[in-house]
Amino acid sequence: MLVCVGLLVIAAGILYETIRVPDLYPVTVPQTDPVAAVSTSVSRYAVNLNEASAAELAGLAGITEELAQRIVDDRSENGRFSSVDDLLRVKGIGPKTLDRLRPYVTTE
Repeated sequence: MLVCVGLLVIAAGILYETIRVPDLYPVTVPQTDPVAAVSTSVSRYAVNLNEASAAELAGLAGITEELAQRIVDDRSENGRFSSVDDLLRVKGIGPKTLDRLRPYVTTE
């Protein structure tokens, strides 16, 4: 009889833990920021500096609409970018910004 009671207690404990498991992994609703969502989706693929519109460039993290327009204007005035390093010729883009953008942009 004592063995039966012990097994019943163990079974009840297992059932209780099984029911509680979902509490260990609370469901959270992700807060979506429209700008971050666009930035994330654009950043998954390399953006071609020689073909991208200002809106596409502004979708990259850290690129404002004004800076994106400067990139497009520079491309119009000085010709295509032969390498990603050519972004340094755009006012507002320094070595740190270039290093941050490098994985997300291309000239091909």
